[in-house]
This record gives sequence, structure tokens and C-alpha cells, in this order.
Amino acid sequence: MKWLTFTLLASIAIALFLSVQRRPAETAQAAGALPQQLPQFRNVMDLTAPARHNGTLDSTTRIAAPSRYVRGSWTVDDIPPQRLIGTLVVLDVRPKAASHSDYEISVDDIDHWERVHGEIPPDGIVVALTGRTVADPSGKFPAFSNDAVEFLAIGRHVLALGTDAPAATRNPIAGELLARNGLYELSGVSGLNLAPAFGAVAVVAPARSSGAAIGEARMLALLR
Repeated sequence: MKWLTFTLLASIAIALFLSVQRRPAETAQAAGALPQQLPQFRNVMDLTAPARHNGTLDSTTRIAAPSRYVRGSWTVDDIPPQRLIGTLVVLDVRPKAASHSDYEISVDDIDHWERVHGEIPPDGIVVALTGRTVADPSGKFPAFSNDAVEFLAIGRHVLALGTDAPAATRNPIAGELLARNGLYELSGVSGLNLAPAFGAVAVVAPARSSGAAIGEARMLALLR
């Protein structure tokens, strides 16, 4: 599959995609030192889940464009390149999700994160670390609450929501709210336990999807 090579932010994106090639399926890990063109970054992590080759998109990291919820909005191919790179924000809710398979990530969780790290920036790509990469036997998995989606989309103007779980949202109301504010969703993100809670730069590289609303994506994190 041919992956997009983005030319956004000049030397950052170009140097990154020239220096990091897609590796065989493996757990997310650091890929070694970055080239001299990027002295402000010390390393790069691949946050893409290893494909399990079971014939479904649930087996790997994927992206859902606004057109999944609102007809006529951006497909995967339409998402502006500038919105595919941003500040990585990792919300660690594993202690709560461990005892509640259908835990809803709340505004209180976001407030707790901001008390420690500061306000989430408007170029944020906010990803939940739930520890539940598959749904339980009844189909339940953690997701962002409607209030959290509204707060991040309208109050913080972030670029995207993501998760290591099967989906970032569970209902059409949340999905439509994301779509109408130009946000896309990421699911099946891997290796978040090794990523910093704040400060890394996330780069999302969707595969060409021929106008589809959902597709596979590669996700990388540049570490400062």
C-alpha cells in the first residue's frame, strides 16, 4: 500500500518521511535518532498498531474522517495536511478503565490532565490511553463522553481525538459533533504507554482511500 508523503511544515515532515520507512508489524518502539535536519527532536516513535491480517480495519490503526458522520464533509483524502500534524496529548485513564470496560472519558479527566501539564493547545491531537485495545465480550470499550468531545472540539479547538481502544466515540451525537468541527478520529493507536503525556509532535499519515470515510493510517510521534 502506498502511503502519503506530506510536505507540511517543510523540513519536519519532509525529513521525517524520508528518514523513517514503514517497518514490518511489530510493537511500537523508538526508531533511532533523527537526521541532523531535525536537531530539536531526539527520537521518533511508531504508534501504529501491528496489523493482524484478519481482513478487517479493526486489526490496525485507523482513521475516521468527518464524512463518516456528516455527508458532504471531508473524506480521508480531503483532510487538510496541516491538520495531520499536531501536539500529541496522551490522556492516561487506565486506572478507571481497568474496572469499567465502558468507562467514559470525562471533562474531569481533561481538567486533571491540564492541572498537571497546562491547557491543551489548539493544535492538539488528543489520544486516550485506556489499556483496553479490544472490546469486552459484551462489546463494551472506553470512549470519550459527549461532554468531553464538546469541550475538546469547541473549548480547546483540537485537531483530532484518538484512542488505543476500538473507537474514540460510541454514539452518533459525539461523532457528528466532531465532524461539524472538522475533527477526525483515530483508533487502535499503539505504544501510548511509552509516549510522553505532552510535548511530542504527532504525525498522522493516512493511506489513499479513494474517497472513503474510514481507512488505515500510520501514526508517528517525534520526541523532543
